[in-house]
Amino acid sequence: MDTKRFGETLSKIRQNKNMTQEELASRLGVTPQAVSKWERGLNLPDISLVKGICTILSVDSNDLLGIAEKNQVVENDDVVAQREILMNACAEPLLIIFGKNLIPIFVEGLKTNIINEKRKKLAIDTGILVPVIRIKDDINLKENGYCIMSCGKILIQNELKEVNRGTYEFLINQLFELCVVNYSTILNKQIIKMLVDNVKKLYPGVADDIIPEKISYLTYQKVLAGVLENSGYIRNHIRIIELLENEIILKGNKDIDLVIKSILTEMK
Repeated sequence: MDTKRFGETLSKIRQNKNMTQEELASRLGVTPQAVSKWERGLNLPDISLVKGICTILSVDSNDLLGIAEKNQVVENDDVVAQREILMNACAEPLLIIFGKNLIPIFVEGLKTNIINEKRKKLAIDTGILVPVIRIKDDINLKENGYCIMSCGKILIQNELKEVNRGTYEFLINQLFELCVVNYSTILNKQIIKMLVDNVKKLYPGVADDIIPEKISYLTYQKVLAGVLENSGYIRNHIRIIELLENEIILKGNKDIDLVIKSILTEMK
């Protein structure tokens, strides 16, 4: 799915509905800046938002995504090359690329709540916050082929023997499983900030004046990655932050490995 083409389509449909970016953002639960970036072709919305966009704008997902179009405008080779360089320089935390036979599967699958439901369950069970998921069709892949990537790294590349009603959920399940297994490398500053902001909002005083004021996002990221690798979950962020404060601020422990070991011992 080309970001520029998607942005132009979204902008045109929104304007035809006499709706401002602020109105669309408010109804979606995102910021106007996010909508602006989509329409300018800077990035794509998380795939879990596609259903909501289609509902709000009363548009079919085929028309919005444009991934089922047979006649596409081809950009100048230099423009394509430049866009590819920029996209590679800003690799997505989670990206799923698929061949043309899987296009209808994703078009229909995006109308469901499968991704949102799995996101919520994973967050409750493990404390893992799944990052934005991008999708992209690629004519260079085999017709039934797909590839799941994280930060420019291929996690799996495969070809389905058959495509049926259960294919979309199968691929999403696989994506989430790979996300869990590779989460310590998927964790980035944006996810860490969202986790910390959520703790500050729900439990005032727990992380206030601690992260990032005294303990950096990077340090918290390293600690969470270590805890996850050794325990399989990072569910209790409040407890982890309290133990982190005790180890680094009160005890002055600067050795991340020792900090992680101490936190794991206390959490048993």
